[in-house]
Amino acid sequence: GQAFDLERQGRFVEAGERFRAALDADPTSVPALLGLERVLTPLGRVDSLIVPVQAALRLQPTNRLIHAIELRSWAVLGRLDSLRAAARRWIAADSTSADVYREWAYAVAQRGSFDEAQHVLEEGQQRLGGEQLLKDLAQMAGIGSHWGDAARYWRRAVVANPELSVAASMNLERTPAGDRDAVLEALLRPPIRWGAASPPTCWWDGTAPGKAGPCWTPPCPRSRARRWPCCSGLPIVRASIAAATASGRGAMRWNAWGTCC
Repeated sequence: GQAFDLERQGRFVEAGERFRAALDADPTSVPALLGLERVLTPLGRVDSLIVPVQAALRLQPTNRLIHAIELRSWAVLGRLDSLRAAARRWIAADSTSADVYREWAYAVAQRGSFDEAQHVLEEGQQRLGGEQLLKDLAQMAGIGSHWGDAARYWRRAVVANPELSVAASMNLERTPAGDRDAVLEALLRPPIRWGAASPPTCWWDGTAPGKAGPCWTPPCPRSRARRWPCCSGLPIVRASIAAATASGRGAMRWNAWGTCC
């Protein structure tokens, strides 16, 4: 409509007037609320978004998209107390949703409060259980430079859903040198089950990352400097995690060539 055309032209004030007119006709219109959010942000007037958003939530108290707009708005305004209160209202309206913890955490993270964001996700994981927030916990731990925690959460997430292996690989490949031992410890902690009859005796020595190098026996390298280029591929970064499954006791099973330490 005309509001979107005005927005594309950078005529944010006029576009805002059209979006407000759309909200007068339908106070719960998500496209209009999102449009108003987009045009008010560059104008520095996000505070004027709160009233129509809260009016919409009184009519649709479980609408996750509208709740998310409110959380983002409070984050942009730097009103973290109001953000927390809004999140608690969302939880009261829908206590089974993982979206509230996800949106809350990332809104807080936008303000640089990574530890608080992690606590929010941990609270959600504790309350909801299951696997809904494991990926978010892993990603947030990496963003906050808690790489050992990131590895632990990625391990759990990939056991629950092996299709997350690529995301886990991309995340953990960024581990700084000083945190790699913690990541390896998390990835290799028991229980681990081998997909083959015995652990592998061949491993990459790191001379040509990403390519097969000389074979060594025993499988665990003596030099820590050589250990990470080999072991960054286990059990997540190389292809081995694609074969990971959960045993009856929640153990992980890796294909034999993928684990080298």
